[in-house]
Amino acid sequence: MWIVLLSIFYFFIAGIIFYLSVETYVKNKKSIFHRVTALLLLCVSLLFVTYFLKLTLPENVTEGLVVFLEFPLNIIKFCLIAEWFRIMLTSRTLYLQGFFKRWGMYVPAVFLIPLFSIDGWLVQSIQHYPLAQYIEFGPLTYVYSMFYIGYGVYIFWLLFQSQHPASIESTSYLLRYFRIGFTLYFLWGLIFGTLFIYVDFFKDIPLLVMYGDLLLIASFRMVMNKYDFLPHYEKRYQILFEQSPIAIILADGYLRIKDANKQAEELFQRKPKWLIGTSLNKFVPRDTFNYFRSISKKARNGNEGLRNYELTLQHSITNRELHLVVDSQFLELDNEMMQYFMVQDITQSKINEKEVMYLAYHDSLTGLANRYSFKQKAEKLIAEEKKSDGYKLSLLLMDLDNFKQINDTFGHHTGDEVIQHISRVIKDLLPDDGFAARLGGDEFAILLIEEGRTTAESFVRKYLEKMQEPFFTESISIPLSCSIGISYVTDEVSDVNQLQKQSDRAMYAAKRDGKSTFRTYNK
Repeated sequence: MWIVLLSIFYFFIAGIIFYLSVETYVKNKKSIFHRVTALLLLCVSLLFVTYFLKLTLPENVTEGLVVFLEFPLNIIKFCLIAEWFRIMLTSRTLYLQGFFKRWGMYVPAVFLIPLFSIDGWLVQSIQHYPLAQYIEFGPLTYVYSMFYIGYGVYIFWLLFQSQHPASIESTSYLLRYFRIGFTLYFLWGLIFGTLFIYVDFFKDIPLLVMYGDLLLIASFRMVMNKYDFLPHYEKRYQILFEQSPIAIILADGYLRIKDANKQAEELFQRKPKWLIGTSLNKFVPRDTFNYFRSISKKARNGNEGLRNYELTLQHSITNRELHLVVDSQFLELDNEMMQYFMVQDITQSKINEKEVMYLAYHDSLTGLANRYSFKQKAEKLIAEEKKSDGYKLSLLLMDLDNFKQINDTFGHHTGDEVIQHISRVIKDLLPDDGFAARLGGDEFAILLIEEGRTTAESFVRKYLEKMQEPFFTESISIPLSCSIGISYVTDEVSDVNQLQKQSDRAMYAAKRDGKSTFRTYNK
């Protein structure tokens, strides 16, 4: 009958703790804090099952349970408790740096656990009683006790030296709960563990040391429920994170990526396993990364993060240029200050903007500058020419002869092809410092830097010679010719309109003189 009662009691407690372990893990699988908590609860649950089996199984089996389950699980439990407090209390301030300071807590466990299996070192003899066992322990028990005390001192050191920034709310309350809970747990284990080893009376009753675990678990749960640690991430950010139409990246204080949603994976074309743990300096220029770091360091002072920060990157896979707008905000997650970046890809918008700007200054049919761009360029060059004696500026106005007849005879599509052909000829012959524009219809303007008034005439002669070549479209040969007027910037010319009028008069003089020629403006 007593076995049934014991099984109900022990398995009930073990079942509740196992449920808490699963619940903790499921609520946030990605958090190392939650994973460590779940492992700790699982370890305690297995210990309660082990305690029950010790009371009910034969002596030869009991020794194996003590050597291979109970004591190793207790040591693992100590390591997990130390890890839990380390994560909870030092994640912001990073007191523990370096391999031995970070992983040194596991070194004793690695060396001690294999020694348990040596015959007589841990357990020398076991005698069963109705509700307990009399165990004569070996010399390793003293080492185990020192191990327990050492871990307790280490955790107390963490608890009483941790000083979190004032920006983290409720820190003092957290530390108070932790200090009270762990102090009760440590004293319970120290007192009843010592009594169990050295006082015969406590060997004749069920083991009381294990109930200290319940005090620690109660402390953990109280903190988690009061400050909503477990559902914090999922409730407040999971929906935004998963369903956001823009890329979201979660990074720690060192700008290492802790998580990234699907949109971020698509943006950078990287798998999650590659992104997680990668520093942002793999993606952004060093100056930008240092700026992000400076923003992150100011988070303690209430800094609000980035706002509409424009960034241009070279995609590491496609090599195409990415234009991004980045906003960021800070949040406390797993007791660590994180920064989540919201990244919008505005590459297409930038491309569209460039196209709009291009069309604002260029002719869509020929790719040459348009009338507005010509006016700006001409005014700038005239102003520069007035200030300098080093060069002279000439303006050539070209008008295609008989263009209306070409349109009427062959259609507007052929007329467009003729305009495009004319523009290609101009581009081929234009000097590097020249400027060409289509003013509209079949009228073109060219600005040239003069060298003794020979540049314009030399260009025109080459151009008219090129125009002697027939233009073919759909196996039809169409003769082309242009009339050209040339004018020069002089002291009397004050603006582009005056210069354009002079070239226009010279061009019409060329048309009157038989077309397919050029004339220079003379007063």
